Amino acid sequence: METKTYFITLKPIDTFFFGGETTFNGGQKKNYFVQTEDFPQQTAILGMIRYQILANNNLLMSKKSTGSDEKCASLKVGAESYSPESSKLDFGKIVSISPVFLYNEDTKEVAFYAPYDQAVMPKNLCTYPDERYSLALEKSNIKVYSLQHQEQKDFYKLIKKHKKKHEDYTSKDKIFNGFISDNAQGKFLEYDDVFVKEERVGIVKKGGNREDKEEGFYRQVYNKMKNKALCFAFYVELKDGHGLRHGEVFLGAERSIFHLDLCEVGQSSCKKTFDTVLDQTFSQEAEAGIPNIKKIILISHTWVKDMKELKALLVAGVYKYSMHRFIQSNLTKTKNWVAMNRENHKIGNALSKSKPYYMLTPGSILYVHENKLGDLKILLNNPSFQKIGYNYFYSLQPEL
Repeated sequence: METKTYFITLKPIDTFFFGGETTFNGGQKKNYFVQTEDFPQQTAILGMIRYQILANNNLLMSKKSTGSDEKCASLKVGAESYSPESSKLDFGKIVSISPVFLYNEDTKEVAFYAPYDQAVMPKNLCTYPDERYSLALEKSNIKVYSLQHQEQKDFYKLIKKHKKKHEDYTSKDKIFNGFISDNAQGKFLEYDDVFVKEERVGIVKKGGNREDKEEGFYRQVYNKMKNKALCFAFYVELKDGHGLRHGEVFLGAERSIFHLDLCEVGQSSCKKTFDTVLDQTFSQEAEAGIPNIKKIILISHTWVKDMKELKALLVAGVYKYSMHRFIQSNLTKTKNWVAMNRENHKIGNALSKSKPYYMLTPGSILYVHENKLGDLKILLNNPSFQKIGYNYFYSLQPEL
């Protein structure tokens, strides 16, 4: 069956909220403040596409659904949810999904998370004694890694580039706040050039005593695109007969509304492939450095099975982690699509979450000697994760 690649844009109608691991009722303690993630998770994109294909083919499961309906639905989108370590991932008409990135509908520019060596570095987070690079790690979750046999000044040469420094910095601030576009001039976008935050304060009515009233207060931070031409975008490879089409879709923890538009790659209005977009964005990132050292930029969240093995390969690296868990379900077994079983990670009658996966974040940079590059690529390449847009990276040779 023939497959085709499509370029898809998701234009937010208004504010949007993408959930992460921190939720109002997600942990041991009650949480009254949550903030949206910047981008939708790749599993959320997969879920949205699967839902739209089922809806467009009148195959959404209900109490009246028959075994025949379930079989047709499985052929369209697969029977089970994403399981990262499965060797038999099958999503029916959905072959693969690229990482999500930013897209400007007016200028046709794309933008990805900038590498951490272009990060916005607060002044009191950086010190340069004797031209050596260091970070106040107790004030950030970013990790700086360098082998002892590597000269510190050489490591500094690799990651010394910074766009600007902030005077006022608190431990709550992120060390990284930027994006780079495929603009020929290498345009750098500050975080505030892209997103505008909107905070909402509310109250859930409960009992009459004071404790109940205090527990009812909550704060929730949404995002909004600063430029109306900005939207999210990604590539998806689909088999013929999928049924995905233009229209409004729901995405995110709060079912935010987006307009989905798609065009087939290769048509006059949609000629760029994902590889072309990456080359135009990151090929200019080479910089003066150590001879025979390759620089790897992580484009998406990346899971590495053995971090000790990764560190053994690296000359240096600047990276941080985020925790991900994936919702587990099955078209046949799952009957309750609202409740969440928090006691185990197995597919059952209700939804459940997978075990936690600690993933390196997009923008992380890894430096490796050229004779170890092949080993590093083997460690980063993971077909199960890459199928839906995780574990994407770009390698380049620093200029001398």
